[in-house]
Amino acid sequence: MDVRNKTVAVVGFGLTGRALAKFVAENGGRPLISESDPSKAREIEKYGYNFEIGNSPDVIGKADIVVVSPGVPWKSEFLEELRKRGKTVIGDIDFSLPFIDAKLIGITGSNGKSTTVALTAHILKNAGFKAEACGNIGNPLINFSYKKYDFLVVELSSYQLESSSPRVFISSILNCTPDHLKRHGSMDAYCSCKERLLELQNEGFSVLNGDDSRVKIWERKSRVEKYYFSRRDGLRGIFIKGLKAFCDGTLAFDGEKMKLIGAHNMENASASYLISKLAGARDEKIREGIYSFEPLEHRMELFVYCKGKPFINDSKATNIDSVKRALESIDGKFALIMGGQGKGENYHSLRKLVREKVKFIVAIGEEKEKIKEDLQEVTEVVIAKSLKEAVDIVFSRLNQVDGVILSPACASFDMFSNFEERGRKFKEEVLRRCNE
Repeated sequence: MDVRNKTVAVVGFGLTGRALAKFVAENGGRPLISESDPSKAREIEKYGYNFEIGNSPDVIGKADIVVVSPGVPWKSEFLEELRKRGKTVIGDIDFSLPFIDAKLIGITGSNGKSTTVALTAHILKNAGFKAEACGNIGNPLINFSYKKYDFLVVELSSYQLESSSPRVFISSILNCTPDHLKRHGSMDAYCSCKERLLELQNEGFSVLNGDDSRVKIWERKSRVEKYYFSRRDGLRGIFIKGLKAFCDGTLAFDGEKMKLIGAHNMENASASYLISKLAGARDEKIREGIYSFEPLEHRMELFVYCKGKPFINDSKATNIDSVKRALESIDGKFALIMGGQGKGENYHSLRKLVREKVKFIVAIGEEKEKIKEDLQEVTEVVIAKSLKEAVDIVFSRLNQVDGVILSPACASFDMFSNFEERGRKFKEEVLRRCNE
């Protein structure tokens, strides 16, 4: 694909959209930004790009190529209209692939993607390979164009797999639990987007969660050699027993030596172990990488002990399954801050763990009343108007709990621009109270 002297419409001006526009401009093309949010007009003007607000097919249709950022629904009416007019409409991954020189490792799943992607890249670099983490983790694939790598470890969201057709050397599906159902319409449609990663693969290897309810579907869709991580012994790959992982009957790694917290991170580390081994890394180098890896921010991040109590920032927990994993990973009775923009689910499935692990909940955001309705039978639920107020409530009752965790089970967009801003605000408020 050659962008020289071509007008490339970039739909959506978030992190990926900015990277795509920069690439087009630097390689002789003419970016045309199409953005639905009027508040971004001033920012786009600063870059000097031509742009339009409103996603008009008549304006976008003048471009030679239309590239869609992941946050823009693939089946939007204006995109459907452009397709009817015969325009080339592609996702950011497919646009980027012709400019990439590396074997691709593609990792998807509802939970654990970013940690597994970052950990795998860390292991491979520790083993001497030229490798980087990219994609949905926050570093768009297009940023790695025209550079030679041994491996690029790509986090792929359902949004990206819906709009692109990457063919990877190693694929991995970590899990599939309810998320993004408003966009995809159903659980099956959501998981099917992720499973395209397997359907597109013609060679190489696949690393799968042997305990996921959809693993039989994955096996039917995959045409390559398969390895598993599982808490059931006997599958080809890694057997997880408590905080120890075994491969071919011998200890692969010891979870007690990891800096990562929680049983779910045994799964993430096991996937990374298998992927790295299949990529050619030696066992001892893989272990070194697993033990030296620092947890990512906002993902079960134990960021401070304050007044003798641990505070955990798990702002990335934007669905119910993530909160289950978080609660399974803590010991004692915690104060749980949760809430935000809901995803159409109820919270009944959390009742057992909340009863066991939570002293009280502070609920915030659009979902606060729904959370109270669903969980007040198993623990006290206090309503807060803001995250600041939630932190103040927790500190007023800190002597009642063994620790504090922010694990929202919801998106952040009702109160914050993203989960990162929410997590940073939580840490800021906690540290403010710690220093009083």
